[in-house]
Amino acid sequence: MTNDPTPTGGQCDRLADPDTQRPCLPYRPPSHASGRRFRALLPRRPIRKPHVPTTDDLLISLFGAPQGAGLSGPGAEGLERAALVEAIACPAAISQVVIEYADLYRLLGGAIANDLQQALGARLYLAEALEDAVEHIECNTDPSNGTDAQAIETPALAWFAAPRQHSDVVHHVLQTQRTPTLIALICGPWAYGPTHLIEADGPWRPPRRTIELLSAQEAVTRLSQKANPSS
Repeated sequence: MTNDPTPTGGQCDRLADPDTQRPCLPYRPPSHASGRRFRALLPRRPIRKPHVPTTDDLLISLFGAPQGAGLSGPGAEGLERAALVEAIACPAAISQVVIEYADLYRLLGGAIANDLQQALGARLYLAEALEDAVEHIECNTDPSNGTDAQAIETPALAWFAAPRQHSDVVHHVLQTQRTPTLIALICGPWAYGPTHLIEADGPWRPPRRTIELLSAQEAVTRLSQKANPSS
């Protein structure tokens, strides 16, 4: 007697019949409990909110100070330019940038100063002299006790100052805490606060973020893009 594995006719009929191979099961809608179990097995993706720059993220805050901080060294102007571009480009953290016309000319050169003032409007205040900058700051800020919640939430005022022989004048302004907060970055050594040494390749003690020192042309290009975003 041979053991033939070939199915017989009746077996072939049962194999060919799909209802015989796969019995039809009644449909049962998923219960709330099973849905919760299924969702629990799915990996949870964190919701990433868009990053909103704060005052603490900016170079003028990392190197500047309410009492003023100086910049010196061969890379000082490159850092000034980078901080200036950042401050102008971040209205969420900086309400306005105050700088003397002569200092903007020193950093950017050419006739770009007038063009920027017209293009950026209230974002940039070009002072004709130090006295003009001081008067503008005092007229647009109020004395504060340092605990005012409004001062913390309001965008700060950024002051790029070059006191030269009038350091005492700048120091007098910075001694008073103000609303909105006033952050000052001083060109050159600062006798009333820290002075940061900026080498040609960057600061001697770099902060917690990367820094790109800007040439005059690089700064002008970025500011022009800010002033004319469609170009």
